[in-house]
Amino acid sequence: LPFDAFRRALDAITEARSPEECAAILRDLPHSPLATLAALEPPALAPSVPAPTAVTTPAVAPRRISAFMSETKKTRSGWTLASDTHVRALMGSVTLDLRRAQLPPEAHLKVRATMGEVKIYVPDDVAVSVRSKAVMGEVRALGENIAGMIASGDEEHVPTHTEPRARLIIEVSAVMSEVSVTLMDPTVVTISELARDTI
Repeated sequence: LPFDAFRRALDAITEARSPEECAAILRDLPHSPLATLAALEPPALAPSVPAPTAVTTPAVAPRRISAFMSETKKTRSGWTLASDTHVRALMGSVTLDLRRAQLPPEAHLKVRATMGEVKIYVPDDVAVSVRSKAVMGEVRALGENIAGMIASGDEEHVPTHTEPRARLIIEVSAVMSEVSVTLMDPTVVTISELARDTI
């Protein structure tokens, strides 16, 4: 992407008045910065046995958590993580504390950050798989780190002290952004967290 085109797009995004306008600006760019990473995707495995015909059911729309030039936090008790959740940070920040959330048995979390920041805190009694891509960005996942012009990672955590109470798949795309996925002890609450919940 030529620098002049990038600068024009960045100026247009800054002056945009809605997420729809931003999406239209990004679609008009010459190519997606993540196109280079397409070759890094593992090929899909075809089922060895034809799947039986299933009854068609209406598709359930994913739950969306977003921040556009703003901040979104879910760090208090009482919120529920949907089994299919999409997180979008566009020049904004999102913080999710899954220790405080009601978790389904299995969940898929799709994270996209563009010139933004996303922090996810995961209880360490949950099985977690994190697949990440970074373009001029950084992803810190489960104690590992990828950063640079173009990078990808695949990290996993399985509890050893107990059966996992949930299974979580996180897909991360970070373009000029920082994303972190951090394991935390669900039974430990820090003084700052107590103060945050009191205020």
